[in-house]
Amino acid sequence: MFSILLALTLLTQVNPALQSDNGTISGVLKSSDGKPVEGVRVAAMLVPDPAENANAAAAMVSLVATDDMGRYRLENIPPGRYYIVAGRVDFPTYFPGAQEMTAGTVVSVTAKANLTAMDFALKDASFRLAGIDPAGALTIPVLVISENGIKQPVSANGKSVMISLTRVSDGARDDAPLANTSVTLPFFSAAIGAEYRVAVENLPDGYKVRSMKYGATDLTTQTLKVDATNFHQLGSRNVLSGTNVLSFLTVNGTFTGLRSGNPGVSGIATSIIEVTLGAAERSTPPASGMRITGKAPVLGAWSIFRGTTPGMFFADGTFEFTGVPSGKHIVVLQEDTSSRFYAAFVNVADRDVDSVTLDSAGVLPNSLNLNSTGAAGASGTRPLAGLLGTVVEADSGKPLNRGMVTVLGQSMATISIGTNGQFIIPHLLPGSYDLRIEAFEHFTLYETVVIADEEKHVDFKIRSSLSPPASEQ
Repeated sequence: MFSILLALTLLTQVNPALQSDNGTISGVLKSSDGKPVEGVRVAAMLVPDPAENANAAAAMVSLVATDDMGRYRLENIPPGRYYIVAGRVDFPTYFPGAQEMTAGTVVSVTAKANLTAMDFALKDASFRLAGIDPAGALTIPVLVISENGIKQPVSANGKSVMISLTRVSDGARDDAPLANTSVTLPFFSAAIGAEYRVAVENLPDGYKVRSMKYGATDLTTQTLKVDATNFHQLGSRNVLSGTNVLSFLTVNGTFTGLRSGNPGVSGIATSIIEVTLGAAERSTPPASGMRITGKAPVLGAWSIFRGTTPGMFFADGTFEFTGVPSGKHIVVLQEDTSSRFYAAFVNVADRDVDSVTLDSAGVLPNSLNLNSTGAAGASGTRPLAGLLGTVVEADSGKPLNRGMVTVLGQSMATISIGTNGQFIIPHLLPGSYDLRIEAFEHFTLYETVVIADEEKHVDFKIRSSLSPPASEQ
């Protein structure tokens, strides 16, 4: 369904002899709180044939943006069955307000039909100005198609697979990770009349771009021009209100801040960038060794590592390492834009290890130790280790159950001390952690613990603040 929406074909050249039979659809688009939304894409999309391939193109026969009152009018619609689609191409809303295509209402357009009052509310996840995001950038939808069932790589060799737009005149550049089969490429440096080279970068060995096009434009040999042919309702607008006109610019992939005196560009992309990936002959043979595979609980712009050695992460959430030597390893999945981690311990002996599952690591240590930890036993996978602690009073040895433990590393978490003075901190990455242990009417205790690949049990003794010092007893 998602690929069908993005693989659009704009049927803008309708046979003039038949245009008199075409119909119109109009209405008002509002936000979830009932306010009209301006500058949002609305389209009439032909109901796809269920027998068609999921990656086949679905035709958008009319495409407009809402005005300042949220009104839209779709014209020259040939008789047929349509979904009315609004908002973001990756999270669309289907009339009369559904998030899934199958839950949308099919609208039948008969000859010369004029369907009015087709009002509906835009889901919050679908909200994005048509062609201009909240920061003021023109945007272009991107669809990735993989030939012959090959997996789409998101990251490999420690680098994210990217799609980039580079302005021919001065090298100003915008890029975005190809983290899913469908993404949106921000176009901060868009300038009316300028030409841009489009490229896919950091593809791993064994992959190549089979084709890349924007409508009828072959982007492997031609540039993409910012003009009325490629962007509807193209124009300039202030990115920020006030006396200064500001716009965003990146140069060579680096954000360089706001530029004064250069208006932002608004408009609606008339097509999508469609990238087809295929298999290619490897330039080097794969390394000898075992293989580790698994599936992560998340999708998106993530990178996977075995220790400090990068692996391949794919758009479907699976990952792979090849050429793995025998031993104990830690597999870590890290989000490229934050400090979120998923990880697991993997033993590799004399066979491949498949179906590895990863645990969420909520607290990061002071220093992360990702080195292999020696010879492995039987091949298999183990969850991350945890800390099981017991807090007792130093003098009496009685457990304390009124207090809390704060874990201080590169991130922080607080856990209550439970019955019998116990607390558990699960799923810890290898490394050192600072603990602050506090209990009512007791002195605060600071301790450092080191976690490896086995669960750790520690007793913590804290002194009562009501007891006299030992020298006074």
